[in-house]
Amino acid sequence: MSLTLRPLTDEDEASFRRGLKEWSESELRWYAPDWKQGMSFPNLLIRLQKNRNGSELPTNFVPSTMLYGFVDRIIVGHLKVRHRLNEASKIYGGHIGYSVMSKYRSRGYASAMLRQALPICLSVGIRDALITVDDDNAHSIRVIEKAGGRLQDTFYNATVKKPIRRYWVKCEGSSKWVG
Repeated sequence: MSLTLRPLTDEDEASFRRGLKEWSESELRWYAPDWKQGMSFPNLLIRLQKNRNGSELPTNFVPSTMLYGFVDRIIVGHLKVRHRLNEASKIYGGHIGYSVMSKYRSRGYASAMLRQALPICLSVGIRDALITVDDDNAHSIRVIEKAGGRLQDTFYNATVKKPIRRYWVKCEGSSKWVG
C-alpha cells in the first residue's frame, strides 16, 4: 500500500477520531499536539491553518505545517514541518518531526513521509532541513540516514536527559510540492 502525506481536510474527521482512539496515551501528544480534549474537528483545522500561516501562535512557536500519513483512509503517522527554527528547535525538534503509530512501524512509512516532506520544506524556503533524534532511536536514525541525513553532532540534552543527534537533510532535488 502506498502512503500519501497531506494536511487534514473536512473529510478526514472519522479517520482522525479513529486515530485518537488507536494511538497510545503516551503517543497521543505526537499524533495530535494541537488537539485538546473536547475540541471540535473544524476548530482543529482552523488551529492547524493558523499554525501554517503563522497567526496567533503560542509563545515560542514558529509557523508549521502539520501533515498526516494516510494509507487508504487510515492515518498511520504524522509529520510536522517547522518553517523556520527558533533557539529551542535548533537544539531539539529541528525543521521536521515525525511519528508513526507503533503497530504500523517497520513498514517504510516513516521513510515515505520524510521523502514526501522534503519538497514541502523547499516550498517554505528550507534548503537544508534539521532533524533531531534520540541517540537510541535506531529506526529513526536509519530513516534519516537513508534520506541522505548528514550527522552534525551528538550531544547530551539535559532537558530530556539523553543524548540527541542532529542531522541535516538536503531538500533540493526533491520533487515540487503543490499544497
